[in-house]
Amino acid sequence: MPIVYEFASVQQKMMVEEEFMHKRKGKSPILKTRTKEVSVTVPTWDKPAVDPNTGRTNPSHDSSMTDAEVLRLVKDGISLLTRQTLSAVQKTNDKDLVDLYKLLTGERTQIVTIKKGIHQRATKPHITARVIGVETIHIWLSTDGGARFAWKAIGVSASAGGALIPPCVIQGVSRRGSVSYDVLTAERLQAALLPVEQPVELPV
Repeated sequence: MPIVYEFASVQQKMMVEEEFMHKRKGKSPILKTRTKEVSVTVPTWDKPAVDPNTGRTNPSHDSSMTDAEVLRLVKDGISLLTRQTLSAVQKTNDKDLVDLYKLLTGERTQIVTIKKGIHQRATKPHITARVIGVETIHIWLSTDGGARFAWKAIGVSASAGGALIPPCVIQGVSRRGSVSYDVLTAERLQAALLPVEQPVELPV
């Protein structure tokens, strides 16, 4: 089951300055600069995008979780699907989900492209990915509780309204306290180190 993961990006041309040694006949070379056009890879998965339904520009990654953390969430979500049996997925009666399962558990290498990071967090938090640029995957997320939290993958579906593997309830999140695991771990460690106030004994 070979799966290759990548983040959505585009190739752009840009002009850059570079230094070079200019050789002069009979003289010592001198350092000069010149501009040249280069092709650079620009990530698009975390750039704001326009909602085609409302025309509003919304963040495509509304969290301080890093790209490595997003990648781990996607891998965790894909694992929730691929570790199921075919009969279990077929029982959802969701043809798109069955097709997605067969692609990801087949013999051919599949490329999972992360199209958007963590977004729509006030309603149904999820990450959007695609396989071969056609099959959509929604990695559904949940919090671990607390005013500040790190997301965890709890389910996967082939569309926003499709069947979920495993069956789960996608909770709405009214607060926006998603942070990086490193930040959260440091905060919770610091809180654990704070001295506990001892009860004061009043004189009898």
